[in-house]
Amino acid sequence: MRRILFIVFSVMTCTTVVTAAPPTFLIEHGHARAQSSLASQYFIGQGSSQGYEELLKGLRMGAEQGHAMSQFGLGLMYEKGQGVTQDTQEAIKWYRKAAEQGYAKAQNLVGAMYAQGRGVPQNELEALKWFRKAAEQADAEGQYNLGVLYRDGQGIPQDFIRAHMWYTVSAATLSGVDLKRTAMKSRDDVASRMTAAQIEKANEMARRCQETKFMECD
Repeated sequence: MRRILFIVFSVMTCTTVVTAAPPTFLIEHGHARAQSSLASQYFIGQGSSQGYEELLKGLRMGAEQGHAMSQFGLGLMYEKGQGVTQDTQEAIKWYRKAAEQGYAKAQNLVGAMYAQGRGVPQNELEALKWFRKAAEQADAEGQYNLGVLYRDGQGIPQDFIRAHMWYTVSAATLSGVDLKRTAMKSRDDVASRMTAAQIEKANEMARRCQETKFMECD
């Protein structure tokens, strides 16, 4: 199977955890702000590589109470084997719980796992569904990944117009020069295989997609 790059950079590059967590009693009593703070600090990589036990306890408690960011953070710990035995199936279980609550980063990661057959049977239609849910919430990585699926025709009809459109949209949404360049390069590579009329149509679709806040992108 050909190796295809999907963007999940913003969450998968975090390798450190926080030692100064919010007070445990706040987490234990379901304090949403404390749970969110704990998960947020993990994602941005504050602190040292110590403190997995306390972090895991807090994230698990928040996840079991239905806090989407905590569910996502717990999934990351299982996927990367931080503080727990690495378990991709357990990871996607928690990613999916967060995704089903509408957490866009989780939706993108669930899509990538289905696209790659990582922890679940490969299923491009499921990947398309979850990338689309993320993309409609202005998640630039989900938008980019839709471009990948349409460019390569993975389980769906190959469609350079839609691939170009989603690359254009993601380039406008992405933060960071390197990621923008990646999206623009992918768009230009697709454009080299398109007619002028197709490029014009893709650009018009991208404009409408952005103007409607990603709700009219077909």
